[in-house]
Amino acid sequence: ADARSRHPSDPPAHREVADDEVDFDGRVVHACSSAMIRTATSVDPIDPLLQDLKVHADRCVVYQEVKNQIREGFPSAKKLLSDRMKPFWKIRHQLSIDDHELKQRPERPFHELAIDLATVHGREFLILVDCATEWPDILDLGHDTTSLKLISALKGVFCRTGAPTVLWSDNGPQ
Repeated sequence: ADARSRHPSDPPAHREVADDEVDFDGRVVHACSSAMIRTATSVDPIDPLLQDLKVHADRCVVYQEVKNQIREGFPSAKKLLSDRMKPFWKIRHQLSIDDHELKQRPERPFHELAIDLATVHGREFLILVDCATEWPDILDLGHDTTSLKLISALKGVFCRTGAPTVLWSDNGPQ
């Protein structure tokens, strides 16, 4: 007989893997998605917050003026803007209006994907989330976020899942 048979260790404790994830520092953090809350309570936790935000935004004079400026289009020169609108000149191409519309959840997986880039410890990651299932897919891009690298990474995902009908992005400069 060997030492292990004479002094057995306790079996490892069972972990609920679906509710835990390991972050990049190796710590275990509890993850709870809005889908988990919705499933457990039959209530969408985001709806009340969005409704409250809409009510307050509709009362804001500057917000209303920005929305009108976006609808009408920005003038060709900053000096033609009102003083309240001048701070928005540099980001005018990034502004859009969705009128606080709540999107319906897609009927099937991988019909709509949301994507973004994240930097962690100097490395770039492409994060894709399926809008129907909230399933994340995280791709390590190393230090390369060129269009060629992103297109190649997306092609790999689309080969596995099929090309989505809608791809949501924040239109970053990458």
